[in-house]
Amino acid sequence: AVKQAGEDFDVTVDYRNPSSGDLADMSRLIEQAAAQRYDGVITTIADYNVLKGSIKKVTDKKIPLITINSGTTKQSEELGAIMHVGQPEFEAGKGAGERAKAAGVKSFLCVNHYATNPASFERCRGFAEAIGADFKKSTLDSGEDPSGVEAKVQAYLRQNPGTQAVLALGPLSASPSMKAIDKMGLKGKIYFATFDLSDDIARGIKDGSVQFAIDQQPYLQGYIPVAVMATMKQMHTTDLKKVSAAVQANPKVKARFDEY
Repeated sequence: AVKQAGEDFDVTVDYRNPSSGDLADMSRLIEQAAAQRYDGVITTIADYNVLKGSIKKVTDKKIPLITINSGTTKQSEELGAIMHVGQPEFEAGKGAGERAKAAGVKSFLCVNHYATNPASFERCRGFAEAIGADFKKSTLDSGEDPSGVEAKVQAYLRQNPGTQAVLALGPLSASPSMKAIDKMGLKGKIYFATFDLSDDIARGIKDGSVQFAIDQQPYLQGYIPVAVMATMKQMHTTDLKKVSAAVQANPKVKARFDEY
């Protein structure tokens, strides 16, 4: 999405990622972006407290900032961002939990494969609150290694045989969790929900072993900020209403969204 938006608006978009998931590395990357005086910076609020100092260096230099993915609109506003394009994690988890509660679920396991992002736990917390479960006892820091995730999920379900549901936080935890459930003979017997989509998850939805997936629109989270930044610069305005109308009227944008 970022690449396509860059092409459509004829702008250079540099992608930086702390490969280890280390937040101190991410903080340094944001500081480097401030020092390089980009025309705009787009970042996720992986941890508000850790990143707010480095993000302030961006806004202090009057560099336009857009936040995406993790974080809340309130945090985004406090950081001085133009807008936030993302999903409120607690509310998303709570929505999933309310759906599970309606199906009679009272206990669950939340498989968190990216505990390096504190906001990810908000999904587990929201689900727990909705069904009235103990958030901490129900949450597993699984890591990203597929065999490790599978083994940890099996161990938890053996130790807690009354677990009625499993919530995965994305394909990296969903696929090995589904394998674990299948190997234990629980496929279709345990309520399974996840965030995000993949081939495995789509197959699970089709065969009924996955109740639902929450798609947080990663394509739009990548495309919209670049389109808005570029349009603001072209139009010399920070009026979001005018910029939004111009972005939506852009034939290249319309073609991308229609295809999406």
